[in-house]
Amino acid sequence: MHSAARRAYLANGAVLLLAAGLWCISHPYVGMVEHDARVYSLLVAHWLSPEAYARDPFFLFGSQDRYSAFTPLYGLLASRIGLANAALAISALGGVLWVAAAATVARAVLDDRRLQAFALLCCAILSLNYSPNAATFVLNEGFPTARSIALPLGALSLGLAMHGHFRSAVLAALAATALHPLLGIWPLVFVVAHRLADRTILLLVLAAALLPLALNWAGASQMQRMDPAWESIARHSSRDLFVGTAGTARIDAILAWLSLLLWAGRLAAQPVGRWYGLGAVIGASGFLLAQIASYYYPAILIVQAQPWRAMWVAVFLGVFALAQLLGHAWRGPHRIWWAIGGLLLYILTDWAGYALFASCALLHPPLAERTAIIARRIDARARRFAPILLLGLFVAVVPGYVQDLTILGGGIARDFQSGVPLLDGFLLAGGLGVGALFLAWLATSALAPGLLLAGSATLFVFAAAHWDQRRDSYSAWEGREASQAAPLFGGAIRRGEVVLWPDAIPERVWHELGTANYGSSDQAIGGIFSREKTFELLRRRQRLAIASLAESWPLSAAEQSDLLNRYRRLTGERLDEKGNLHESYMRPINLTGPGMLFACEDPALDWVISPRPLAQPVLRPISTGESQGAWLYSCAGLRAVPQAPTFSTKAAG
Repeated sequence: MHSAARRAYLANGAVLLLAAGLWCISHPYVGMVEHDARVYSLLVAHWLSPEAYARDPFFLFGSQDRYSAFTPLYGLLASRIGLANAALAISALGGVLWVAAAATVARAVLDDRRLQAFALLCCAILSLNYSPNAATFVLNEGFPTARSIALPLGALSLGLAMHGHFRSAVLAALAATALHPLLGIWPLVFVVAHRLADRTILLLVLAAALLPLALNWAGASQMQRMDPAWESIARHSSRDLFVGTAGTARIDAILAWLSLLLWAGRLAAQPVGRWYGLGAVIGASGFLLAQIASYYYPAILIVQAQPWRAMWVAVFLGVFALAQLLGHAWRGPHRIWWAIGGLLLYILTDWAGYALFASCALLHPPLAERTAIIARRIDARARRFAPILLLGLFVAVVPGYVQDLTILGGGIARDFQSGVPLLDGFLLAGGLGVGALFLAWLATSALAPGLLLAGSATLFVFAAAHWDQRRDSYSAWEGREASQAAPLFGGAIRRGEVVLWPDAIPERVWHELGTANYGSSDQAIGGIFSREKTFELLRRRQRLAIASLAESWPLSAAEQSDLLNRYRRLTGERLDEKGNLHESYMRPINLTGPGMLFACEDPALDWVISPRPLAQPVLRPISTGESQGAWLYSCAGLRAVPQAPTFSTKAAG
């Protein structure tokens, strides 16, 4: 191998290992019950043992995983190595694929090694938000979901398409779509569209816009408007389902990413510029469709499809567009003005996206020519003042930037902290891109590539060894298999029966008891895919609210209504179609003695686990072994008691 080729090989290896190590540091593994990874753990448990969870409200009316190939694959892996190990393996595989995908795209669109390294490190370190309102969904997650594999495969398909490997790109995009249809479909659109003429793409966009109208006119049920009650619950219970109104939607961030793509599309050589433009068209089209569904006509299928997710393609490509613009600014004669513009955008913060988008008007040829003339005049007259302006802006942003770095450094996992949050925020958390740029320069500098490779390899080994940030007790809990561990409550609960355990997270019912849970905030996830599930969970939550205040039994319909209204006054919860069902289930549920009996009147419930024993001899609980401190009551037994039960005044134990 020639010396130059060997140096390039070692340098590329150093950058890849550095990116992988920083990915481990920035996205430590936090377990299988973080965020909506817990829902995927339930889906796998159901796939492995359908009869045990058939009566869980998540599956009573079908679930969205029937549209995805992820659950069977996840379940097959879990059946071989255990659910906890499968969850960890999927997260690790997602990280490897993500770094590989980012490197593939970087080599396709950027011709400078430093810019390639910068874009790759940004993709590895940063959790890029593509949600319409909050921060529910980001690129890079430290927990296992279908997104963990679908997003990297989709990103890889973009890179393969850019390198001319069309068939491989289609296969990767199809795999991403099979795993997560709502995300994978957009890179598939990119892969197909990048081979088409612009006029053909325009016609297809128009056809895609007219198709929903035609289906609605033809009476297709899924293209009809959501009924008002279901729509209202969905709006109030989800932060990132509908696009919010002014003040809640992240319009500024959306415009910023689209503007980066438009600018890079104009300045980059072809076909790279066209790829950026195509990414902007896909992201903007999806987001616009989501706005129409959110503001004017929430057709069922469009709301379920969540077309705003197309923005992930724009956000991902936006990182490379930023690198492209940095390269253009550095090589051009006006780098000082670019630096001033960058500092101004940092100062503007929430208005930066609007300013960038407004600047896109300069891309219009007649206006661009006139602006160029004016810019040259300004440069000629004000160039000597530019360094002073740059210095002033730099001094102005330093305090805020230092604070931002300190906050970022404080968020690094303890095992990776150096004790200097400012330094950690700059180097390990990316420094809002500036740290990543410094590391990219360092990794591609004239230093001995062998030394850089050794340093990157050391960092990667250390980061990988400490990537799993679960506490030992939590890791042991995840590794507990319900089918292998000693059964709680002496095995009184049979798999398939429904349990209400108010003091426990639902995962204890699903994974320790190995059976269905009565109701929780986790089960409210995905309510947009089932109207029936949404209203069944609302009915159950209203029943639990009544049961937390009941002082007698039986209760008439009027008494139930009075107690529900009283609960609403006491807690401020609506518990109707205008309430937040997800947050309602997150509130503590403390059943009274009569309330336990009222809850058990629901034939959907088989067992109640109480933190306090009922007064004897109303009903003898089952309480053995690990279940000390939790008293299990059979609903069949409670329904047979002759009087309303009360709690014992004796201390637990």
